[in-house]
Amino acid sequence: MNYTHEDYTVALICALSTDFTASKAMLDEKHPPLPVKFQCLYTLGRIGPHNVAIACLPHGTTHPWEVDYLLHNFPNIRFGLMVGVGGGAPATPSDDPNKDIRLGDVVVSHSEGNHGGVLRYDTGEITQRCFFYKPPAILTTAVSELRSRTETVRSAISRHISDILESNPSANPKFRYQGHEHDRLFEADYEHKEGDKDCSMCDEERLVHRKPRDTEHPVIHYGVIGSVGEDMRHSATREKLRQEHGILCFETVADGLMLNFPCLFIRGICDYFNTHKIEGWERYAAATAAAYAKELLQIIPADQVACAEKALGIMKQTSAEVGSINKDLERLLNEQQRKERDDILDLIMSSPTYEDQHKDILKQRHPGTGQWFLESSEFTEWLWGDCQSLYCPGIPGAGKTVLASIAIEHLRDQPLARRRRPVAFIYCNSQMQEEQGVRKLLCMNLHQLLSQCDSISVSVKAILESSMIFGEQPSISRIIEAILKVIVERGGSYLVIDGLDQCSSLVRETLLTYACGLQKHIYTSVMVTSCPTYSIEGWFAGDTTLRIRADPGDVECYLDGHLSTLRQYVRDDADLWKEVKADIIRAVKGSFLDAIRYLTPFKE
Repeated sequence: MNYTHEDYTVALICALSTDFTASKAMLDEKHPPLPVKFQCLYTLGRIGPHNVAIACLPHGTTHPWEVDYLLHNFPNIRFGLMVGVGGGAPATPSDDPNKDIRLGDVVVSHSEGNHGGVLRYDTGEITQRCFFYKPPAILTTAVSELRSRTETVRSAISRHISDILESNPSANPKFRYQGHEHDRLFEADYEHKEGDKDCSMCDEERLVHRKPRDTEHPVIHYGVIGSVGEDMRHSATREKLRQEHGILCFETVADGLMLNFPCLFIRGICDYFNTHKIEGWERYAAATAAAYAKELLQIIPADQVACAEKALGIMKQTSAEVGSINKDLERLLNEQQRKERDDILDLIMSSPTYEDQHKDILKQRHPGTGQWFLESSEFTEWLWGDCQSLYCPGIPGAGKTVLASIAIEHLRDQPLARRRRPVAFIYCNSQMQEEQGVRKLLCMNLHQLLSQCDSISVSVKAILESSMIFGEQPSISRIIEAILKVIVERGGSYLVIDGLDQCSSLVRETLLTYACGLQKHIYTSVMVTSCPTYSIEGWFAGDTTLRIRADPGDVECYLDGHLSTLRQYVRDDADLWKEVKADIIRAVKGSFLDAIRYLTPFKE
């Protein structure tokens, strides 16, 4: 049978290769690959009655644009299962036997309230808006059904894993249960000694003693999953959040996932989210999570999935609702919060002019021009694909600056693609070199990024705190540190630098180092325009290049836009004007300056 992109209705989303391998092993039938518009690692197949797309996301964490890619590649997907490993937050058996979480157990996101059982903890506080939306009824109903036959599901998970190992003798033995003797939980107030590669020197007197279970079948737990940063991996934080919010499990890969994506989280426990070195459980934990996902899909009727609303439609609808709510929240924003934000922005740059400059440049655009650039394969790949750099050289007068302004507006207007990513830009000008020093340009970028945030996070405030106290501008190192923090918090950014050849050599080298540093350490897509310059081109060797020249269609729009300024006899003779335009378009050699020169004799 030949399958199409529209035949796939369920997504299994994995962030780690181990999770991806385990999920693929659960397929009842593997399908041939299909071409995809937006690149990601996919395997297609069938589980039970459902055609599924298993996606392995490329960055180790889930970002909003990657789910967008998935839904654009497979537009009929109804919901997703976030399948992978997590860190358990166990209560001691004496405290709560029902929360005696062991390695290899499965935690399924669940809440009795209106949220989805997964909360995001990355700002030092938890609010209602930190919770993911509740999964669609088709998933919650199926989960309730599995909860009603717990023992059957536990044994089925073990059976699925055994089937994989029997059918594939070369499968890694780590996919087997690793044994009670290797499941070591240290007391919550006993951290691993920094620098030790393993726990051989850890005090075994500080181990929590737990009786072996009657069977090796994993236990399924239902409750709240915490999505946190890797830097929060220690027992004290785990215990605090477990006790305050009832969290059963922590995961670190879904921080950038849109809250309104209809999905269920399934996590196999591979460690206890502390600093101790627990190794060897990742594959088994990934397999138990994937096996639970298979059990879940097997009991969901295909006709119910076909009748369910498409995930893309749900996200668009809830995005509109969230937008309306956010407007109300913005109006209710505390006056002190606004003042604090404005004070920080004033500290960074007291009278920013970058937005006025951008608007003035954008006004030079003639209606209909620049579409060739936005629709080019190079720009599209930069916007949607894995390409992080787009270098756009062009001769003087080719329209580079106006095209840069068009690109900036296009990025700002994207309704779905990477919606949380802010846009920063720099227009370099050879006549303003004294004003465009490194500090001012970096301050401008930080100001741009923070201006696109609803509020400034505690961590960014802390970086700028000393400068705020003394009313001084922050140092360059502090500015860069704050920029990095904002971009990490927002899941990436765009940086557009126009006319890089126009700034001084020192500023040019600094900006190139800065841009490459953003790409190396955090996900930032950089677009640079300049006149062809050897010293600049060397930085982008091997990157995508889109040469800018005056497009014939754009030249025609430009000429038509100046018709009213020409002599009367030209304006009154349509055939003559058509001939003049054709001659100028043929004569233009990639520069609007040529068009201006050829048009001058016909001016009033």
